[in-house]
Amino acid sequence: MPQRRILDFTDHIPTPTQGRFLEDRTSRVKALIGGLGSGKTRTGAEAFVDVVASNPGCRTLIVGPTHRMTRDLCLPAFEAALPPELLRRHRKSEQLYDLVDGRIVHYGSADTPAALEGLNVAGWWGDEIRYWPAESWQNLIARLRERRARRLQAIVTTTPAMNWVADEFNAGKPGREVYRISTRENAHNLATGYIEDLRRSY
Repeated sequence: MPQRRILDFTDHIPTPTQGRFLEDRTSRVKALIGGLGSGKTRTGAEAFVDVVASNPGCRTLIVGPTHRMTRDLCLPAFEAALPPELLRRHRKSEQLYDLVDGRIVHYGSADTPAALEGLNVAGWWGDEIRYWPAESWQNLIARLRERRARRLQAIVTTTPAMNWVADEFNAGKPGREVYRISTRENAHNLATGYIEDLRRSY
């Protein structure tokens, strides 16, 4: 699998904040926090594929708030970011992607915290963690410990929240890097009139 810092999207130009987020390959946990339409999920998928590419022979994990959100939001974004020649099989019954060079990408949901126990991974992507139980977050943080990993990194994409997420990312914890992005910054990647319609809805 080729080593890439930023995957090529011909129809998507990263914003300055998205670019800095994608280029951060050293933070143990990096979070892209922004509003609706700020490009979090797509950028998170790109960043996660970069982690997968950096770790041949290792397992990684995608987690959404619920199984439906993982299936409908995270997996399509991951598949769009993943070069098709790198996919061997999508084993839906086992909830995993079998990639070249021994890479395995598992996926699941955060609504059952116990389901996130027991797997050692080189990296993971957690989407919309504001909807997660804190216990799921604690279980997933403990999974980032694959000894064979060339690069250990967790990817977080979420809208802002005042629950445990604020305590996790606003308290200056070591190993946490936060990138905040507005919907307006991502305007050139959105349909015409989206921001105006969103503003009227509020």
